[in-house]
Amino acid sequence: MNVGGLTTYYPAAYNAEKAQKTGTHKSFAKSMEEIIQESGVGSVGSVNESGEIVVWKCCDNVNGLLTTVYKTPDFDPENPVYKVKTWGTDGNVTERMIDVSKIDTKNCDAYEMFTYISYLKDSGKGDYRETTSEFSLVWAIKNIGPDGLPKQCDYSEKVNWVELVQQIMQLQYDVGNLAGYMQFKKFLELLEG
Repeated sequence: MNVGGLTTYYPAAYNAEKAQKTGTHKSFAKSMEEIIQESGVGSVGSVNESGEIVVWKCCDNVNGLLTTVYKTPDFDPENPVYKVKTWGTDGNVTERMIDVSKIDTKNCDAYEMFTYISYLKDSGKGDYRETTSEFSLVWAIKNIGPDGLPKQCDYSEKVNWVELVQQIMQLQYDVGNLAGYMQFKKFLELLEG
């Protein structure tokens, strides 16, 4: 089984590291560093000038995006709605309010999944390191190109994340990695929650 390039993931990571050493990557990395500085996004748990708390953030060097999930000052834990803000290397900044109760993990985009992972962490339903690690791996596997390198992706593409995790679990089982299987089973239970 080849789940979104999983069988080529480790060579891809090696090739991506080699690609990062090129001059093109250095200028791109500088652009990302500038975005991070201009955005003013602090660390997870920090509060910005608008009183919003950083719950989660991700710097995507492949797509040139910095995405941050915030709790706004009027956040209601009984009706969790998060603010998602994204900065691009092209200078565009987008904002979106996402209601957790409307997220369907069998049919949602990357921004909704970032929000769902934030909610799991914020509500104490999922261990932050584990859920972030599991989702990061699922995200990486989903976005491996046919050449084994990370590819540009569409953050607004609707994905069945549950099915993707089930495929990864099956692959772990097939290769005899029962610890990996159980790790993803725990993550799957959070997604089906």
